[in-house]
Amino acid sequence: MSEKKVLWRRRWLNRPRNHTVAFILLTLERYTNIAKDGTADIEVTGDVTIHDCNRQIRLDFSTDANSRYKIRRLIEELEHFEKVLLYEIELMEAVDNG
Repeated sequence: MSEKKVLWRRRWLNRPRNHTVAFILLTLERYTNIAKDGTADIEVTGDVTIHDCNRQIRLDFSTDANSRYKIRRLIEELEHFEKVLLYEIELMEAVDNG
């Protein structure tokens, strides 16, 4: 069986010179097994790790329909969270400037 790293990407989440460690790490690996008859069995797995201060979460993904649903749902919920947070920031700024 051979293994190939398809993706390894780490991006810092905090602004430059912020003193806390926060990052997102994305990994994808492809495993290929070639049978004696020449047929190939391929499996792709990956994970998303989010680390912020002393907390960490790791989400597993594969190529099944549930993983596609999970990643889409995660993006939708983060976008919703961003909208609500930005709205609350605007309210706070309006009060402060009011």
